[in-house]
Amino acid sequence: MDFRGAHIISVKQFERADVDRIFQVADSMEPYAHRQKMSKALDGAILG
Repeated sequence: MDFRGAHIISVKQFERADVDRIFQVADSMEPYAHRQKMSKALDGAILG
């Protein structure tokens, strides 16, 4: 399932493979959350 632009209405719209993919992506982002890796996604952005 392509999640970009998708609206989540209910957990029933997901299959097991979709949930597994969500957790795989979350696991890959964990080093960024713990500041072990840096992302340049917001470089140059003004946040405020």
